[in-house]
Amino acid sequence: MKQDLRYSPSKCFETFVFPEGLWQSANAALAARGECYHEHRKSLMRALWLGLTDIYNLFHARDLTPAKVAKVSKKSHEESKRGYEGLVELRRLHIALDLAIRDAYGWQNIPLDHDFYEVETLAENDRLRYTISPAARKELLGRLLALNHARAEAEKAAAKPTKPKRGRNAPAPAGEHVEMFTEED
Repeated sequence: MKQDLRYSPSKCFETFVFPEGLWQSANAALAARGECYHEHRKSLMRALWLGLTDIYNLFHARDLTPAKVAKVSKKSHEESKRGYEGLVELRRLHIALDLAIRDAYGWQNIPLDHDFYEVETLAENDRLRYTISPAARKELLGRLLALNHARAEAEKAAAKPTKPKRGRNAPAPAGEHVEMFTEED
């Protein structure tokens, strides 16, 4: 088996601390940004006839040019030029989506500083990414962790106390010794 990262809904999605109230009422601005990003990426994939891996390899390429797009997509110069422009637009849409999500948490004071950075948690030969700065990543992860802990504590405090068990399977009251077996003389 490969040792790649895997997505597990029960470990990631269901325990993730989304912005407060997101599940109670839809955030139209986030939904619109996400839909715009998704539609643009889909049309770019169709135009270049490339899958997600190739699209994101180009997306993260610091040396992105129409010639590089042509080499990967095997499209004409004109189609590759449009593909290049589409990838630059995808980066712009990615920034807008990241900013909208940051703002949904109310964390406008964190500058994301999108650019090309090495992401140390990735394979050594594939670390360069067009993403937020390492400082922004560290701050966001710290705040998400703190928010996760705060919500877990709030859930714990709001949990109803359990009723004591009754019957023969109930634990003995504290300090009371219960003999399970007795010797008969």
